[in-house]
Amino acid sequence: MLGQALAIYREEGIPPDGSVYNSLANIAVYKSNLREAEDNYRLSLETYEMQEHPAGAGIALSNLAWLAQEEGRFDESLEYLKSSLDVLRSIDDRVGILRSLIR
Repeated sequence: MLGQALAIYREEGIPPDGSVYNSLANIAVYKSNLREAEDNYRLSLETYEMQEHPAGAGIALSNLAWLAQEEGRFDESLEYLKSSLDVLRSIDDRVGILRSLIR
C-alpha cells in the first residue's frame, strides 16, 4: 500500500510525507534488511528537511542513530544523536529530547 501511495505521489507531482519513508524503513528493519532501512530513513530525513518539519527530522536522525549503533558504527551513531538533539531542542520537543538522550 505504501508503494501505491508513493506511485500516486509521483504521478501527481506531490512530494510524499517523510512518514511514508519512515514506515518503509521500519518494515525493512522488521525484515532484517538494514541497507534498505537506512536508505529509507535517509529519504525520510531529506523529505522532512525539505518540508521544514523539524520534529520528523529529529525522529529520522534518531532512527539513523539507532541503525548505525546496531551495525557497530558508534561514532556515526553519536553524531546522528547529537544532530537529533539539536533539532529537537530547537523546537523544545521534550519527549523527543528524552528519547534521544535515552538512546
